[in-house]
Parts: sequence; structure tokens; C-alpha cells
Amino acid sequence: MRAWYLEDSPGEYRLGSVPEPAVGPRAGAGRGVASARNHNDTWVTRGLPRPKRFPHVPGADGAGIVDSTGTEVVDWKPGDEVVCNAAVTSAEAIDRLGIDSPFDPSLQLLGEHRWGTHGDMVVVPDHARAGRRAAPGRSARPIRW
Repeated sequence: MRAWYLEDSPGEYRLGSVPEPAVGPRAGAGRGVASARNHNDTWVTRGLPRPKRFPHVPGADGAGIVDSTGTEVVDWKPGDEVVCNAAVTSAEAIDRLGIDSPFDPSLQLLGEHRWGTHGDMVVVPDHARAGRRAAPGRSARPIRW
């Protein structure tokens, strides 16, 4: 897939091809419609924090269209419009502590600890998306590079 990515950190963004991320059984993959560069992306390019693996796709903020879902996902289907929640914790942590809880060690941020939204595709756990069903006959426009 095409993405803005980092080959190292500290480092500079590059536009190019990276492997498409795999979709697990309790996750969904979305085609990016919009992503925004914010302060998290600036810090990652400076190595604060430094991603554990490269290439790395930054991007904490994004919206898109569900392209595919894992076998255990029941609330979303291809064509649904979604917004990614940048704070990703486990479903168990949400049940125990509440959504976006910074008190659970499983907390990860899109674009910092896991691949983010600056590519053609982003994969997030099913519980880390909010959205609305696509209206009949309506389709979002994909990112144009």
C-alpha cells in the first residue's frame, strides 16, 4: 500500500510502498479517506518515542471506510464510515477502567506504538472505532495522492 512512512526515527517522512497490514479476527481494516498530521507525528519523527519496528506509518487522527473485518467482528461491515480512536486499549481494560484509560499498560496510540493513519489502509481493533453506517447510495471519496 502507499503511505507516508518513516524508515528510522529520528527521521523524515517518505512517500512510498509498505506492506499492507494484516487484519486479525477482532479487528477491522479501513481505507483512508482523511488523516491529519499533529504533534504526535512531529514527536515520532524526532524519536520521542522511537517506534520499535520500521518501516513505521505514523498518524493518530483519521477517518475512512471499512474495507474488511475479522471473523469475530459483528458490529461493522464493509462500506461503513468510521473515525479511528487514536487511544487503543484492550477491550478488557475498557470494561474495567473506561474508554481511553491511560491507567492500563495496554494503552497504545495509533501512529506511535502501532501503525497509524497516514496510509491507504489502517487496521484497528473493533472496539477502537466510532462511526455511522453509510447512507444508501453515498460513498466517501478516497485519499488522492
